Amino acid sequence: MTTTVSTLTVLLLVCAVSVGYSVIWRLYFSPLAKFPGPKIAAATLLYEMYYEIIAGGQYTFKIRDMHETYVFVQTSVRINPRELYINDPEFYDEVYAGGSKRRDKWPYLCGQFGTPDLHRLRRTLMNKLFSKANIAKLEPVIESTINGLITRLREFQEDIQAKYQAAIDEQNNDKMETSRRIIFHEILSSSLAPEEKTSDRLMQEGVVLIGAGTETTALALSVITYYVLANPEINFKLKAELVAISHECGGHPTLVQLEELRYLGAVTSEGLRLSFGVTAHLQRVSPNQDMIYGDWVIPADTPVSMTSLLLHLNPKTFPEPNKFTPERWIENPRLSKYLISFSKRSWQCLGINLAYAELYLCVFNVWMAFPDMKLVETTKSDVEVVADYFVPVASGRGVKVMMGMNSS
Repeated sequence: MTTTVSTLTVLLLVCAVSVGYSVIWRLYFSPLAKFPGPKIAAATLLYEMYYEIIAGGQYTFKIRDMHETYVFVQTSVRINPRELYINDPEFYDEVYAGGSKRRDKWPYLCGQFGTPDLHRLRRTLMNKLFSKANIAKLEPVIESTINGLITRLREFQEDIQAKYQAAIDEQNNDKMETSRRIIFHEILSSSLAPEEKTSDRLMQEGVVLIGAGTETTALALSVITYYVLANPEINFKLKAELVAISHECGGHPTLVQLEELRYLGAVTSEGLRLSFGVTAHLQRVSPNQDMIYGDWVIPADTPVSMTSLLLHLNPKTFPEPNKFTPERWIENPRLSKYLISFSKRSWQCLGINLAYAELYLCVFNVWMAFPDMKLVETTKSDVEVVADYFVPVASGRGVKVMMGMNSS
């Protein structure tokens, strides 16, 4: 019994010494010890874990508070024992650089999200499938899907119970057919290795594509819908531009023609700014050389991160950042440099062209079909982002709208 107690005591003592040494080293001898930030965040990952898990996706907002506390630097803050966060839009291109400046993902995250070389191999094929030229070919498919949305919205004004049952019956068909080639056809007919064409691999790819292409675009549409309908002046300007192009093009403008509309583009950019895209602070490391940020020298191999959730609300870049102001994009086209909903360069989201196509076509078709839409029991809090779970999570129940159908 005495031996057991002694052994346990020794183990506890060893653990205490180890933890104490680790904390002291992190606080006073680590290469990151010179950077400002809460001592508890520098000492242990448990601080970040609490805000991410217990508080529920709140660490990004805590990082914002850190920058407000350490306002004398306003920039680089140590947010955990290993990582720095920089709250400066002008430094984004340095952290997520390309070309001759090598930037790697943090190896710790690579273990969670896959092997970089394998990702590069897969992305080569997917880049072609999601190119602007290929998305342009999908315009009829996108239009057809949006028409289905409009039909479903109209059904809500009719006998909803009967229509709902019909939809359920249709979904219960055991066999699904497609008359067009889809992504899986391209993967299966590619030169990828056989292990890249298994059912499990295709299922994983499908889950990722659906997840990445659904939540973020849906939130952007919700944000656009709320803010436009909540502001009569913005709604009037948008409808006037959409009606004009509709008359000019016989009611069916192409995606290319919609992309040329200044106010629709500005509304879309502002919607993307306030819906953020992916909000996780994705770390990058410079493996071979230090990064220089003002007077600060960031040691090589240090994970450095940024997030759209804070950069899109930076008041120096976007005055009155919480206000939905499409005009800012027209008055200052240079702002597009700071819109990072889809990231940039080699880190850019595969689906950027598809997302823009969906937003342009959906806004045009819905606004033309329901020009008299009105918000019902919906406030700004219903679309405001309150948590970061890699993608943004809004606080409310979504946008409720009373539809007003176009008589045509």
